[in-house]
Amino acid sequence: MAHNEEIICNVFINHLYNSYYMDADSMLDFYESWPGLFSPVKPEFKVKRVRKIIATGYGASLIPLMMLSELSEEGLIKILHPGEMPRALEPETAFLAVSHSGDTIETVNALVSAKRLGYDCVSVGGGGILERKSKDLGIGFIKINTAPTSRLGLPYLLSGIAPVVDELLGANLTSRLQKMFEDLSKTVSSLGAEAKALAEFENGSSYVGLYFSNSTESAAYRLRYVISENAKVHSIFENIMEVVHNGITAWEMTYGLPIFMIRSDLDDDITRRRFDLISQALGALGHRVRSVVVKRDELVSVIFMLDLSTVYLSILRKVNPFSTQTQAMVREKIKVGNDQ
Repeated sequence: MAHNEEIICNVFINHLYNSYYMDADSMLDFYESWPGLFSPVKPEFKVKRVRKIIATGYGASLIPLMMLSELSEEGLIKILHPGEMPRALEPETAFLAVSHSGDTIETVNALVSAKRLGYDCVSVGGGGILERKSKDLGIGFIKINTAPTSRLGLPYLLSGIAPVVDELLGANLTSRLQKMFEDLSKTVSSLGAEAKALAEFENGSSYVGLYFSNSTESAAYRLRYVISENAKVHSIFENIMEVVHNGITAWEMTYGLPIFMIRSDLDDDITRRRFDLISQALGALGHRVRSVVVKRDELVSVIFMLDLSTVYLSILRKVNPFSTQTQAMVREKIKVGNDQ
């Protein structure tokens, strides 16, 4: 057997082993431990104060960056799109790379590019290639605990990222998150009940619609990712302000789909009216429409509840919420190809 084929074969074996032990019940048990997993990791190296951060991460590692961007003053944290590389050195700006596994190649490549451009860089992750490359380049690295899947590791990721952002920007995000996780510990049961209700709402379709406002991107993107990975359901994903008269017509060709309106308590009157009008129009077409209002100081709890709903949905759909064999295969091929 060729070397690459042997590696990919081992991925399948490890995937099957992990899938056997990480089922929906195991995931739910891990989610219940979330309130106690946020434990800030202070950098042991000196961090230079800056005016702005450019940050990059993929999938589940992207969400905590989006959360912190929303909780910060506008414009202080610029997040690169997945795969996007820094193009030029910006003054008084640091570069932050995040990867739960430490093996996301695109994130590592972005960090290398930023270092070459002359950025002061910091990286956060569970080890792997990101840790080794950071040490090779003399970049400060924050090592975090890791969960069985990156989706479950959100508290760990926030534990490493928030203190770094506070040091770089002189912010106070860590204490705000600490309060959010403390509040979460008091409402786990009630949020679980809400999550079960959402799972019932979502059930019965292979597609779900997700409309969101500019103020709720982190919660919306999180739901988009976890409903696909956990429940194996596709999402129709769009910013509510991009839905004009042509954007509503395609819904007349489908019937009875569950559609989420992911709203924010910070939405202005125009955005609120757009949500109301589109909700009424979709309801009149026979679709099931449900609003989820994201309050800024309850962001962790909302994401927790939405995550749980997708695990409960996986139970209703009788699918394992763990990653698929195809996903594992593609990831390993990308990694092997990059190493050659």
